[in-house]
Amino acid sequence: MVVTGAYNPHLVALSILVACLASYTALGLGGHVRVARGPARQAWLVAAAITMGGGIWSMHFIGMLAFVMPIPMSYDIGLTALSLVVAVVVTGSAFYTISRQATSPLRLALAGIFMGLGIVAMHYTGMAAMRGHTELDYNRLLVALSVVIAIGASTAALWLAFQTTDPWQKLVAALVMGVAISGMHYTGMEAATFTTHGSVPDAPTNARLDQTNLALAVAGFTFVILAFASIASLSQQKRAEEALRESEERWRAVFENNPAMYFMLDAAGTIVDVNPFGAEQLGYTVDELVGRPVLNVFHEADRDAAQRSVAACFEQLGRTMTWEFRKRRKDGTMLWVRETARAMPIKHRPVALIVCEDISERKRAEYLARQVFETSPDRISIVGRDYCYQRVNPAFERRYGVSADTFVGKHVAEFLGWEGFEKTARAHYARCFAGEEVSYAEWFNIAFGRRYLAVTYTPLRPASERVEAVLVISRDLTDQMLASEALRKAQMELSHANRLTTMGQLTASIAHEINQPIAAIVTNAQAALRWLEAGPPNLDETRQTVTRIVNNGIRAGDVIQRIRTLIKKEPERTDRFDINDAISDVVALTGSELSSNGVALQTQFAQGLPPIQGDRVQLQQVVLNLIVNAIEAMSAMSGGTRELSISTKLDAPNGALVAVRDSGPGMDPENLERLFEAFYTTKSIGMGMGLSICRSIIEAHDGRIWAEANAPQGATFQFVLPLADCVVPQRQPSTRA
Repeated sequence: MVVTGAYNPHLVALSILVACLASYTALGLGGHVRVARGPARQAWLVAAAITMGGGIWSMHFIGMLAFVMPIPMSYDIGLTALSLVVAVVVTGSAFYTISRQATSPLRLALAGIFMGLGIVAMHYTGMAAMRGHTELDYNRLLVALSVVIAIGASTAALWLAFQTTDPWQKLVAALVMGVAISGMHYTGMEAATFTTHGSVPDAPTNARLDQTNLALAVAGFTFVILAFASIASLSQQKRAEEALRESEERWRAVFENNPAMYFMLDAAGTIVDVNPFGAEQLGYTVDELVGRPVLNVFHEADRDAAQRSVAACFEQLGRTMTWEFRKRRKDGTMLWVRETARAMPIKHRPVALIVCEDISERKRAEYLARQVFETSPDRISIVGRDYCYQRVNPAFERRYGVSADTFVGKHVAEFLGWEGFEKTARAHYARCFAGEEVSYAEWFNIAFGRRYLAVTYTPLRPASERVEAVLVISRDLTDQMLASEALRKAQMELSHANRLTTMGQLTASIAHEINQPIAAIVTNAQAALRWLEAGPPNLDETRQTVTRIVNNGIRAGDVIQRIRTLIKKEPERTDRFDINDAISDVVALTGSELSSNGVALQTQFAQGLPPIQGDRVQLQQVVLNLIVNAIEAMSAMSGGTRELSISTKLDAPNGALVAVRDSGPGMDPENLERLFEAFYTTKSIGMGMGLSICRSIIEAHDGRIWAEANAPQGATFQFVLPLADCVVPQRQPSTRA
């Protein structure tokens, strides 16, 4: 005989209330599981499992107690406890599985099926714990329906537990879950059929009271557990809210006061927020930018690309993206920025946070470097460790007549020549790859002829301390070198011509210097003949006379040798010589010229001067030029004394100082510097090249020449020459006339 029972509506309502409260509490605890880490996460996971599993079991047990049958019923303690353990374990396992990684539909479905089947197992284990004088059968269709409801309710519970954050949404979700769990239970109860053989024994009169009291006790215990869980959840939520508020305050402080540009955009590209520094950099206030399309602050030419970049950022939430564009300030000036952006959901809507870095100076430097690279007449290249070109500038294209791309990937020897590469370039590259900067200049025989190149190798370390490539700058100085050689030859020709001109001015003096020893030779020779014709011959007088002839011949030879040396056209020489002796030789040539012009000469040479290093003939030319200029200046005077002084002295630490002082009419102080300019002259028939050549000679010897006006009249020309020795001794000057 089929036994039918009736439900206690109060206990049914109590079971549904327990299911809803358990669901609400479990949803709150599930939120803590999602955000917690470490041991705290495990503790919240256990609490959520006990709350959800225990709540489902309590609802199930109260629901069974609400079903009152006319026969006495009892429950197997072991199976009843097992049903509770099953509920807690399967709920905890499902929570653990779904919370380990980012939720995916497949993981959610598998966890829901596992938890649903566990609840079904809990329910029917609890049903099997019932003991009475009945047999229990099930309607398979209703059992299947209860399984479907259990899986659906479990999947919804798991999804809501890790997705729901809004309080009202969580309340509605708890009600839906509670009703669904209750629906699964009562569907399972409806699937059960109780049959008994024989008459139905009378149930004790206090059975209803006992079931009610037991249900109330279970409900009360469950409410206590849920209350503690809710208090813990609320306390943690309060702490989390306080931490969140503090975090938001810190974030706001950083956002408002950081000297970096921050922008927040929504998916439509509208500026949601901007920090004061970012607005200030663009010349706006915060209120002027918020609510405006962000494209308005980009340069017109970059707006399409910027729009595509922002759209790609929203399409790939959580991915960091970077781009570089131009922005236009309120005053119209341009600002280059490098933006780093990431889009993420905030309060259920995607928002992109963009950090902007001002890279205007970097872009300006890159532009200037690119202009130098592109427009430089020098050949600039980057060569890798394999000696192959990685990049070349357009100067290569202009020189070789082929596209610059032709060089990339080719070995430098293919254009420099293998012989030149092996003899010279390879060693320089090796030094540069070792970290040394190398520079040199020499003549090269290359594909388009013999060229004089100045080459600089600079090591490049783009990513580490290791030299990865070499920056090679090659400057063609062939035309300059050819012009320099031509100029040097022209200067030598002009210097030689000036020397001959000066010697021409001294022709009379030179003739006098030569005639004197020649006349003395003739006179002494005649005297020697007379001494030999005497009887007996006077050999002593003859010997003395012949000795004078030899001395006069040597004197004449010295004069001729000095003249030949001064007028001889020969390349520059570098000798060590005594400056006093060199000046004395020049003075000897000008003796007659000084005498014929009534000029009194006084020399004051410092004794023991260290030797000079240089071209003796060129420096003698300078002294000769200064003496001749002084004689000409004083010969034009109608009266007054004509005095010329030549002196040398030690000018430590500069070297030896030579001074030529005259008592001529003097010079205008304002024109002293112009005296050494080419083609400037104060003479009516002068060319204006003598002093210019003198300055070139002195400066070529690393010296310095200058002029000074004397008081009350006259001028002094002085030059300083470096000594050949490093140590400069101090000596006292001596005077001779």
